[in-house]
Parts: sequence; C-alpha cells; structure tokens
Amino acid sequence: MADYIDFTSDNINVFMFLIDKSNSMAGNEDEIKKGIENFVRSFENFEESSSLAVSICFFSDYMEFEEFKKIEEIQIDYYTDGGTWLNTAIVEAHKKLKKYMKKVVKATNVIPRMTFVLLSDGEAYGDELPYECGKEEIEEMNYAGITTAFVAFGEAISSEYGKKMGFMANIDTDDLVSFFGVELSE
Repeated sequence: MADYIDFTSDNINVFMFLIDKSNSMAGNEDEIKKGIENFVRSFENFEESSSLAVSICFFSDYMEFEEFKKIEEIQIDYYTDGGTWLNTAIVEAHKKLKKYMKKVVKATNVIPRMTFVLLSDGEAYGDELPYECGKEEIEEMNYAGITTAFVAFGEAISSEYGKKMGFMANIDTDDLVSFFGVELSE
C-alpha cells in the first residue's frame, strides 16, 4: 500500500507517532491500542478528515515504520520486545517525514503542517547513536516547521528529557488512553 496523498483540501495535516515498544512497555499493550483507537474515533465526524495523514510507527532495537494513511484506515498491532533505541528511531523517523513531505508537496503543491509525537517510558538503552544525534534531528525538525512533542509515560522518564532534547511540547502522562483520546485531539 502506498502513502496516502489524495487530500481533498489545501489544509493538509500530517501526524507521525513514534511509540516505544521496548520490553519496559510490557503490560501497557492494551492501553496503547485503546488510546490509538480513541484518537482515530475522535476524528469520525471531522469535516476535513480526508486532509489528514497519519503514520503510527514503533521502535525498540529496530524500527517499524507504517505508511501514511487516512485516519480511518489506521489499525494497530502492538507488542513489546527489545531495547530502547531512541536516538536511532528519531533519526530514521525524520528521514521518513522529509521523504513524505516532498511527496505531498510534489503531488499537491502544498506544504503540509507536520506533527511528530514521540512516546517513551525511558531514555535510550542499547542505542548505537548518541544523545546528540537525536537532539540534532529534533532541532532540524523544529527549524523545518515540524511541531515536535515528547510524551513521557510512566515513572522512569519525565518531560524534562524532552525539554533537554529540544522538543517544542513536553507532556507527562500515566493515562495513555486519555492522552490519545482526549488531550491529543484537542
């Protein structure tokens, strides 16, 4: 399946969620699934839903990048395993976002509003790339006009980590269902 680019208006919004699926997230699988289902449901009656593209991606010590899809086509298969290659995931996600932005601009002659949301319950563990690489990518996204948000889940990490990395928005939560279904869609 190819990335979605058949937008119906010039008000194009792109969301990429990069969600930690390392072993430390075990026990939160249902909460992640329900949260994303709530996020999708929150757009059911949204007039311009066909001008939204969403990619739900996962990382541990490897990356799972999904195509950009219409909001109503989002499905999730979430399980946990592996380490927390946070910086590698940020670098690879930024590459995918830049590639998709070029595709959208070429197809529509519109520069989309892009939002990158990273959710993790811990700092990098076992990552081959240093902290500085992830921080540089976040800075580049910010300079490119991509809204960046870090969501700290659980007690092993806080939004202070996101501030240190340079994310524009930094959120602490212990209720992912509410975060995805209410806070994020507002």
